[in-house]
Amino acid sequence: MLTTASGALPGSIIRNGCVALVVAASAVFAGCTEGPRQAPAPTDSWYREIDNPAHEFIELPLFLFSPVKSELIAEAVAVMGDGPLLQLSTSEARRYATDQLRTMRELRPFLIYGLYRTRKEFRVSIADRALWVDSADDPYDPAPVKRQPLVIYIDEVPPDVYVTVGWATAAEQAAAESDGAAP
Repeated sequence: MLTTASGALPGSIIRNGCVALVVAASAVFAGCTEGPRQAPAPTDSWYREIDNPAHEFIELPLFLFSPVKSELIAEAVAVMGDGPLLQLSTSEARRYATDQLRTMRELRPFLIYGLYRTRKEFRVSIADRALWVDSADDPYDPAPVKRQPLVIYIDEVPPDVYVTVGWATAAEQAAAESDGAAP
């Protein structure tokens, strides 16, 4: 019987070599086909993931919220302190807002937390007694997170305020991919 110096049969060396080649090729292929990874969750204290999947959020119209003017961001952050919401007077809301907000008499103005990476665009949604502020960033954008308070008009103070970066965009992309994969 023919054996190598290590005592192994020539066929087993070829078989083991083929198995190792298949495993290595699978690892390379899996690495190539794996899509881009979502950017890591921000470590900013303003960030808060949605922890209640039962919430049914409804997006608010753009005329009910506006980013704080760039030159007033530091002041707004300082005024807010540790709370995700701070009620304002109407004159304060006009001073902070970048846009003229249209509202009804029943709604009250607030400063609220917001975070973004590179796109200073936001989606604000409400559900029951929860508010969700999400930037329109690409979920795969690795840029650092920046604070951007918003002025918002709402009728009551929600006990839960969620602040995320690119979550709605990631959910839309996942939904589009799953719709495209359906036969």
